[in-house]
Amino acid sequence: MRIRWKVQVVMAAALLVLLAACGGNGGGSSSSGGRTTLHVLVYPGSVIDLPIWTAQAEGFCAKQNINCVATKVQSGPLGLQLLASGDLQVFYASTDVTVEAASHGAAVSIIGGIRPDNFYDLLVRNGVKLPHRSQGYPAVMQDLMGKVIGVNALGAGSQLEAEALFAGAGISPAKATYVAVGAPATEYTALTNGRVDAVMASTPVPAICQVEHTCSSLVNLQNTGPQELKSLNGAFTTFVAEKSYVASHKAAIKGFITAMQQTFQWLKNPGNLNAAVQIAQKNINFSSLPGSQKVLRAAVENEVNSFGIGVKRSAVSAFSAYLLQHKLIKQQVPASSLVSGLAPNP
Repeated sequence: MRIRWKVQVVMAAALLVLLAACGGNGGGSSSSGGRTTLHVLVYPGSVIDLPIWTAQAEGFCAKQNINCVATKVQSGPLGLQLLASGDLQVFYASTDVTVEAASHGAAVSIIGGIRPDNFYDLLVRNGVKLPHRSQGYPAVMQDLMGKVIGVNALGAGSQLEAEALFAGAGISPAKATYVAVGAPATEYTALTNGRVDAVMASTPVPAICQVEHTCSSLVNLQNTGPQELKSLNGAFTTFVAEKSYVASHKAAIKGFITAMQQTFQWLKNPGNLNAAVQIAQKNINFSSLPGSQKVLRAAVENEVNSFGIGVKRSAVSAFSAYLLQHKLIKQQVPASSLVSGLAPNP
């Protein structure tokens, strides 16, 4: 539930505040070769982690005299706590997590983007009647009135965005029922077995629908949606480091940003697709999903052009306004205080 999520963010922020008062975490270590080691968050089973694995595998980190160690973490709030303890030097999450933490005093900096635009896709199972589908958003939201919408957790960002889709179409969000369906594998199962009619999902669920032809995209938030959600594009998912670490390890952070820029360029080259799929296969297990190998390839192919290092400052401000509107923070967090000067513009 959102309350539990918020408690985790507040706890992480409190640790970061305490850390700052004590003079920073002093994180980062050097290997025998003199490279600075950056422990970088990855989420188990997420294709969005692909640039982090690739940067290390293809030597982009080594070229910048850093060692990027992919470190599995279950959630953004937990990542913030590990950032505070010095067990992580860089983490990424949807920017709402960072803004909420900063609103509670956490001394964190956005240092770059990873997936600038919204990654949610409102998927609908086969068999749901959609008389307004050809009209697209917002008209198609009429067809989901009275339906059951799956979200990864009640009160989480996926539910907020589903509700925003209804509100943006002039329909009360209460006209639908929201059910927690968990991680991608259980999201897909809940959708295709009829437990829910639609689901707010992210990779790899759209790829499963694409491969299995059991469900389809109704509203892809990367491309459409209400203005309050469109305004978040440009800084939707971002890399973050603790401010004192950025100040004391500027060369390593600059190196990380450059390594990510080069990695994104490499991933976007169609000639590297097979190699990118092989890297993903070594780091992610889709064996529990239908058509696992085809799904993994489709998921990688869908994601490679979505990456970007630039951070749109107005989108960070829009996140703050969005959270304030939904009463998740008490005051706006200025983008100027949250985005590092090292973070490139789009």
